[in-house]
Amino acid sequence: MTSRLIMTKKDPRRTDFVPAVANANDDDASSRKFGYHLDGRTTPTYTSDTTHFARPRNGCRALTTVTRTDHTGDRLQVGVIEWPEHILAPTQLVVGTRDVRMSKVSAHTSSERFTAMNGMTYEWQVHDSRPQLVPLRGNSHSTSYVATFVQSQSGFWFRRKHTSSLFIPPEGYDILDDIVVTFIYFAGKWRDKEGDKARSSLSGGIA
Repeated sequence: MTSRLIMTKKDPRRTDFVPAVANANDDDASSRKFGYHLDGRTTPTYTSDTTHFARPRNGCRALTTVTRTDHTGDRLQVGVIEWPEHILAPTQLVVGTRDVRMSKVSAHTSSERFTAMNGMTYEWQVHDSRPQLVPLRGNSHSTSYVATFVQSQSGFWFRRKHTSSLFIPPEGYDILDDIVVTFIYFAGKWRDKEGDKARSSLSGGIA
């Protein structure tokens, strides 16, 4: 069963990733909060928080920490992202106790690859304005995804509601920490890039 983590805020670097209700008729509060699945597993809640430094610290302009809260209420830091002062410098990621290296595929695409805790290589891509995580097998891409980011709208006019969610199928359960931390990194960069494009377009139109 596919898990759905709903973002409570727009910026992935400062939000909660809350599991959607697996069963809308379930009266168990813990089931609603932690998303119990048919196979007995639970989807934890993740929280990201970012601190910006007035002066860069060791080349770091901002620090994002990622914590995971499981069904027992235990909270554990599972990730750290050090955003570099210089845009061309590499971003430092730690998932658990592992240094995770994000490798850009080419200068003409936003896609980036990393090796997860299971030893497999995955690639974040953007298709139709949707970041998606694809497992790599050899030099080829799989046709399946282990994570997909979806933005949706509901309601009308001033009552319109925007929802951002990260969908993760069972194939991604064992690398959930890797998925969430690398998504925050990838989506954060992608969001900034899209914002720069919008501002550039606006200033160009005004000129």
